[in-house]
Order: sequence, then C-alpha cells, then structure tokens
Amino acid sequence: MGFFDKVKQAVGIGGAKVDVSLNEGAVPLGGFAKGRVLLRGGKSEQQCNALEARLERVTRIRVQGDNGQMQDKDDVEVIQAEKLANYNFTIHEGSESSFDFAFKMPREGGPGTRIRYRIYATADIPGAIDPSKTVDVAVTDSAPATMGIGDVPALLSTAKTLRDQGGDRAVEIESLLKQVLSLEATNAQALRMLAEVVGWRNEAEAVPHWKKYLEVVPSDTEAWEELARNAERRGANQEAVETFDKAISMAPNRSYLHVQRARVLEYMNRFDDALTAWDNAIKGDAQDRSYVVSRARVLVKQGKKAEAEQALLALADEGDRHTLDSILETLAEIGAHQHEDALLARALTVNQDDPFGVHELRAQRYLKRGLYEKAIEAAEAAARGPNQSEWSLSNLMSLKGQALEHLKRTTDAKAAYKKALDLSKDNSDARLRMKAL
Repeated sequence: MGFFDKVKQAVGIGGAKVDVSLNEGAVPLGGFAKGRVLLRGGKSEQQCNALEARLERVTRIRVQGDNGQMQDKDDVEVIQAEKLANYNFTIHEGSESSFDFAFKMPREGGPGTRIRYRIYATADIPGAIDPSKTVDVAVTDSAPATMGIGDVPALLSTAKTLRDQGGDRAVEIESLLKQVLSLEATNAQALRMLAEVVGWRNEAEAVPHWKKYLEVVPSDTEAWEELARNAERRGANQEAVETFDKAISMAPNRSYLHVQRARVLEYMNRFDDALTAWDNAIKGDAQDRSYVVSRARVLVKQGKKAEAEQALLALADEGDRHTLDSILETLAEIGAHQHEDALLARALTVNQDDPFGVHELRAQRYLKRGLYEKAIEAAEAAARGPNQSEWSLSNLMSLKGQALEHLKRTTDAKAAYKKALDLSKDNSDARLRMKAL
C-alpha cells in the first residue's frame, strides 16, 4: 500500500467499514435485540485490534441552554458493551466478516416515551479513524408471544450467541436454556450447554446437569472427560480417575485422556499407576514426545534419577528442538548439567535446515547459566532466521538486553530493549527493564 493510500485510510477513505444488521421486527421490552455486526474490508489490508458492540439508552431530556431557553437534549447511557472480537486479526481487502450479538433489553421506554434504544458498533483499527455504525432498535411494550416448541431453535441460538460474546452472561444464558428444557426436556444441546454454564460459577452444581446430559447422550466421550475434569477441579481425585476410566473405555487410544488421568494419579502419589498412564499416552494417537519428559519426571519423584536421566538422553538424541527445552530443564533439576552443551550441539546437527529455533534455545540456556557473551551470540544467530515473527524477534532483543545488562553494558542494553519495543510494544519485560535502567 502506497503512502497516499495510507493517508486516505487514516481519515476513513478506502478503509474498512462497519455495519449493523438487526433481526426483523420490533423487540419486546425485556426481550433480546439480536443481529450481527458486519466488518467489510477496504481497498487494502488493515489490522484490527478489537470489535465492540454496545446497547445504548437514549433519553430525551429538557435542559436550559446558554441563552436561558429550555431545549431538548439526548442523554446517552451505555447499558451493556461487549467485545465481539478482542484479538488482533487482519481485515483483508474486500472481505466481509460477521459477528453475532444479543442484548437483553430493559423493561422501560418504548413507544410514546422519551426513551429509545440503539446499537453502536465500532472496530479498533490502529492508524485510522475507527469505523463505526449506529442503528436504532425498534421496541414494543407488548408482552412477548407465548412460547411453543417452535421457539426452541431461536432460544438456543440466542443462548449460543450470548455464550460466544463472553462476559458475565451466565444468568441470562441459564434462563434461556431452562426455557428450552421446559419445552423439550431431553434437548441434548441445551442440557450440555447448561452443564457448561452452571460450571462457570459452581463446579458441584454442574455435576447433576452433566449426568442428566450423559443419560441422554451416553456415548459423548468429551462429556465424560468434562465430568472427570470437574471432579479433579473439586479435589475429588478418585472420582476423577474413575470417570476418566469411563471415557478411556470408550476411546482407549486417545492420548490426552491418559495424560489427564496420569496427572491426577501423580497428585494422589500413585506413581506406579501414573507411569502406566503415561506409557498409554505415549502409545496413543497423539505421538507427542513431550510425554516422555512427563514420564521421566514421575521417575524423579520416585527417586529413580538414573533411569529418568537415561530416558531423557535417549529422547534428546532424536534432536527434536521442540522437546529439548523441557529435557534440558529436567536434566538441570536433577543435577545432570554436564550433558547440556553436547545435546545443544546434537540438536544443531539434526536441525541444519532450520537451526534458528535451536539458537534461540541456546541463548535462553546460556543466559540462565550466566554465560552472557555466548547468550548474545546465540540470540544474534537466532535473529537471523528468515521466519522469525516480530514477537519472537522482540523477545530475542529483550534476552540480548538482559545479557548486556549483566555485562554492565548499559547503553547497549537500552538499545536492545528499545529495539524490542519497536518490534512489539506489548513486550512488558523489555518495557520494565528499560524503565529500571
């Protein structure tokens, strides 16, 4: 994008646009205003940090003006604000994305009163005037129509929208789901969602809802897992193990179920059983070599450090840089520091086509060991990687700054931290260290 295009987008010309689409018909007071926010891309890509929708109450009031005359004025109050997207994403040229919303309307105002309602939506786009849109909500003071079985899909849709919006909406969601279940007592979707939502506030209260759902859908392995994790979070470890056993009986090859069971067994100090669970996880469908490290940690808890060391060295010989950090950390914890340099060298040999991640790990390890000159060299080698993200480069500059600090090279350390913040203003570690200097 050229300079003049950027200037135009900064003042809203050719940039992304926001629109609001409301469901048809007037909304009963006390009901839900539903619709979607549409985000349309402009003539070139832009970054968006967040997308927000707000329900606003607009009250017409009489005030005295500067000339002493009474005049009408709109008083705007935000009833509810929701982040429909609170993460960074790219708005592609000419694209269109939609984000559903649902707002519970107050029970005041309506036709013939001084109170009206509107939806305001805006996107946070750095370097540009934030696009926004405001639309009035037509309301009626008529009572909502009597519900019937045909309302179930609409009630479920509203509950799902509220859940996806996030925020503290549990009471409203529960009310909607209970309305569904009053119409259709075995609705599986409502039963499952109700168990999840109740669990947000109280794990114990969620248990009967999970059990009722599982009476309807006993083959849902993930639901048995959720019930097991519920027990784990409540400290009911034996119950958690037994419930994981139920899930595993239905999916014996699913590694992550064995992993979660292993962790509960470790907490119960049932280390022999935990080792068996880790063995099952390793043989399962995930093929995750980090499970070998977790198994070795159990051996350490049993006092079998030599056996754990041999298992870790065998894994490290594979040269997988993604597991090497946890291998080296575990070896350091059991006092087997002497292998570190050889294992890092081995990893560089195995990863010759893409050594930069290994260099980054070397920099981190050297910094921990107080080898500051070597840490700087490794960080600089890692930064030469062609696929490094700005966030990764920012962290490397921060690491380099820490090493320079230890070497009393304060000016160079400040320059490294400044570079880190230029790459990512969200690097809080670099910001704090810069202030300390």
